[in-house]
Amino acid sequence: MGKGRLEGKVAIIVGAGQQPGETLGNGRAVAKRFAEEGAALLLVDINAD
Repeated sequence: MGKGRLEGKVAIIVGAGQQPGETLGNGRAVAKRFAEEGAALLLVDINAD
């Protein structure tokens, strides 16, 4: 597999946690996608869990 579009980039994602429930929150969804594209991530949320 080739390099992702974000290979060599750093992304800071605020609100990367997951709310209770079945849906995937926006921050977490972005974090997952950016990671799939090769970005290094700094994930921030109000709740450490």
